[in-house]
Amino acid sequence: MFTKSKETNALVDAITNALNCLKSMDPTSREYADALSKIEKLNAIKAKKPSVSPDTIAIVLGNLVGILMILNHERAHVVVSKALGFVMKIR
Repeated sequence: MFTKSKETNALVDAITNALNCLKSMDPTSREYADALSKIEKLNAIKAKKPSVSPDTIAIVLGNLVGILMILNHERAHVVVSKALGFVMKIR
């Protein structure tokens, strides 16, 4: 159900390959320092959490406002209808 994305797998593979290359390098060389900085950048990218898009938040808030408006109207004026019929269907 919850699987890792291909991008995450590619990122983990890149980090693993870079770490394997470090094993064969001299720790005092310039290439070693460059490889370490690249690994730090890759780890920083990996640590970023995906955020919810503002469009998704707007859609959810709009649906909630619409449902609340319909429910308040139904409470004040007795009407037999279903508020959930107006909610957008999940794609």
